[in-house]
Amino acid sequence: MLVNKWFTLSKYKQVFVIIISSLFVSPVQAQQQNFDAGYVLNGMTSDQQVSYIAGIIEGLAFSRWLKDGKVMDGMNCIYDWAYENTEEKWNQIEAFFREHPARQPGPLVYILVRAECGE
Repeated sequence: MLVNKWFTLSKYKQVFVIIISSLFVSPVQAQQQNFDAGYVLNGMTSDQQVSYIAGIIEGLAFSRWLKDGKVMDGMNCIYDWAYENTEEKWNQIEAFFREHPARQPGPLVYILVRAECGE
């Protein structure tokens, strides 16, 4: 069995096998995509975009709730901004992402939310 062969290898051979096998894994992990607004618009499906941006909104709302000492006014403002007139908001987010494709999506959504709900 393969397991029995592994235990019969010396410690140095085991380390060598681990290092060699990591060389084959690293190039796959090295194919890294910048996770910016351009990627969200062009590299994700519409379902992925909606899920990702909803996650940003949830994070912003929860952070606001904590910042405000667990008072829900700011959090509700963020939810109202995001989930009322959703088509209009999505168009606004998409246009802002297209203006700033190299920027991170979270801060871009925060800028839009801050304009409506403050800090």
